[in-house]
Amino acid sequence: MDSKIITKGANLYFNVNQKGAMLALVDLHAVMGDGKLCFTGVEISGEVELRVSVIKAIREIK
Repeated sequence: MDSKIITKGANLYFNVNQKGAMLALVDLHAVMGDGKLCFTGVEISGEVELRVSVIKAIREIK
């Protein structure tokens, strides 16, 4: 998900409908366009703090 609006403090919610599904993080970008339309981005090193929770039987997130 390459998007300029996913920044520090963002909350992302994903529907997972596959038993045993996995999560992977790839690279960080200093600057880029939404979706890498031209297949470029300025990649940087950095640290990511990630918190993952499973929310079962949720119907709507407001």
